[in-house]
Order: sequence, then C-alpha cells, then structure tokens
Amino acid sequence: MSHRPDARRLYRDLAWTWPIISPPEDYVEETREYRRLFRAHAGFPVRTVFHLGCGGGHIDATLKRWYRVTGVDISPPMLRLARRLNPDVEYIRGDMRTVRLGRVFDAVLLADSVDYMTTDADLRAAFATALLHLRPGGAFITCAELAPSWFRQDETIATAGRRGTTEIVLIENRYDPDPGDTWIEATFVYLIRRNGRLTVETDSHRLGIFPLATWSRLLASVGFVVTRADGPRGAPSTPPSATFVGVRPTYPGRVDVPPARLRDAVRQGRGTLRKFGFECSATVGDLRRWFSADTAYPDVSLREVLDHPLLVVHELVEIDEVKRQGLQLTKDVIVAHPDEVDAAHVRATEVEVRIAAALGNRRHLASRAKDIARWIDDPIVPREHRTRYRHLLADTRRRLQGLGR
Repeated sequence: MSHRPDARRLYRDLAWTWPIISPPEDYVEETREYRRLFRAHAGFPVRTVFHLGCGGGHIDATLKRWYRVTGVDISPPMLRLARRLNPDVEYIRGDMRTVRLGRVFDAVLLADSVDYMTTDADLRAAFATALLHLRPGGAFITCAELAPSWFRQDETIATAGRRGTTEIVLIENRYDPDPGDTWIEATFVYLIRRNGRLTVETDSHRLGIFPLATWSRLLASVGFVVTRADGPRGAPSTPPSATFVGVRPTYPGRVDVPPARLRDAVRQGRGTLRKFGFECSATVGDLRRWFSADTAYPDVSLREVLDHPLLVVHELVEIDEVKRQGLQLTKDVIVAHPDEVDAAHVRATEVEVRIAAALGNRRHLASRAKDIARWIDDPIVPREHRTRYRHLLADTRRRLQGLGR
C-alpha cells in the first residue's frame, strides 16, 4: 500500500497561513485552563514554563502574562512567527525528543504538537525531555487529541480565516491506512484567495494515534506521577481530547540513618574500591548531601543502598565522578546537568560490575545485566551513553559466563 509523503508544508513555506487560520486569540481560554492546572498540581508557585513544540507562539501570547516562558520548536519559519508575536519570550530551535537546555523549569507544557510523535519511542522520548527539564514537584501538561476510542475514519474538518484581502479555508481530512500501527494520515487542502484570486495548495502530515493507556504508561515509565485532568478542550463544541498532568516526584526523608552506620558503609565501600585498584574521594558528607538533595538521582533510599555493599560502591563512584566534573552536590546543579550525571552513572556501573565479578557475586551481576539492558532501550539516556551500556552489557554477560552456574 502506498501512502502520501509526510510533507508538513505548514511548517515550511505555508507557515505564514497559520496566524490567519488559527489566530492567537483562539487560544486564550485553553491557556487559562493550563494555568489552572499548573496551579492545582505543581508543588509550588509556578514562575517559569518550558513550552515544547511552541509553534508560532500563539499559546505563549497568553501564557507570558503570568510566566517567564521559554519555547522550543523544530520549525524555523514557526519560530520566526513566534519571535515576531512575542519578542519578550525566549525561543530556541530544537527537537522535542532530544533537546537538552541544561536547566530546569517550574512547569512544562506540550500541547497539540505532541501529535507528531508517531511511535511509542518518540512519545516516550518527548516525555523524557519534559521530565529532565522539570523541577522536582513541578507539573507537566500534555494533551492527546487523537485516540482509537474516538477516531473517525475519513473525518473532514474545515477552518476559515481572513486578514485584510487574504482569505484562507483549510480543509483537513484524516485517514488511517492501517489501524494496526500508531499513526494516521492528515491531508490538508488550502483554498487561498488574495484579492479574490484563488490558489489551491496541498499538504500531508503523519500524526500519532495511541490508546490513552499508552499515554499513562509512557508518562509513568519516565518517572511522572500521572493524573487525567481533561479540561482545556472540554467545551461541547470542541473535538474530544484527553489531558494528562505529570508531576515530577520528590524524594524527601531519605537520609534518616544512624551516623555510625553511614560512616561504616563509606569506610567499607572505599576500602573495597582500594582493594580492587580504585581511588575514591567521596566522603560521608558527600553521600548525605547526594541523598538529601531531593532529586531523582538516585531513585532509591539511602537505607536501601546501605543494605547492599555493591550499591554503596556504585554511589561513591558516581558521586566522585560528579565532583570530578566540577559539579556541586546540590539539587539545582544535579537536575540541571542530567548528561553529566548520566555519564557518572555509566562509570559507576562499569566499576560496580568489575568488582562484583571479582567477588564472584553472580546474583548481583545477573540483576545488573537486566538493569543495563533496560537502560539501553531508554530514550531518557543519551545516545553516547547507551553505546557504552551496550559494551558494558556484553562485558557483564561474558563475566557471568566465566563465573559459571
């Protein structure tokens, strides 16, 4: 079966039509609802918002009334429109699946541009980007405009707009050539009249379509606490949609262990590292700060780590690597440098695997092999680190074979 190419002229030579077809004033009520959800779900007053897939900045025109907004979009023509409309907003070109700004925000918004995620991996990668740019306790809002439960084959929608002597009618037809996959075709026909003279343009887009359960599952898989909060497009005159709010969890109260136990664990961990030729400068204070920083790194409690000496070794190496990169062990620094922390995690896992093998701890190696395999498939992990994990997984499996059963 042949399909139309994914042209997306709307984001190239036809971008100029967007403010006429869908003007900023059409987004005011929708944006008010986003504000309400931020206020209801964030764990603190929201002052900064990261808008993924901001397009022409029409939502930002209202959003900036209340927040300091940073927008990211992959389309240069759309970004030019956004900057013209909102010169007081920061705009950056980037792909929502891979962009990394190295800073965090109080809230993140990913509205209808999420429709262009056409695979589970794409959707999860966009959610991972949102999580990595969100403060612990912050709120992320995203909306599903397409779902199998309400999709209508061959649905056709017409929208009209006018500016001066230019009139545009946009006709959109949605067709699913294969209900077994996760995308549909959206074919656009533009009837453009300038001073009464008609021009007809066509465009084709691929849009993602996923069961609502997939949205919830993928949001949770990257680390969000997920809530359904339908509302921004809830008026009877608007098409069906589902709104999801994801909150990045905090990890309070993770250092309530006796000081003597902490000192013993660090002393034994550093001793183990020295025994196998690794020097480590991480201290008891470093370990306490690492766990009290209230971030998602690490994702287990200090008590759990202290129950497993090889995990203590891992955390000490990871802390040491973070410090070697000149980073402080504070919340803001840790969550703002995910790539550096991930690199430290890779190195710590490499050391942990070597020591576990030297100790003959087959059970620990087998458990870590499963973890490493999962990290390889995780889009939240930078690509270069996934390559290192592939090598490490092969090495771990070789060491397991060498230990026998």
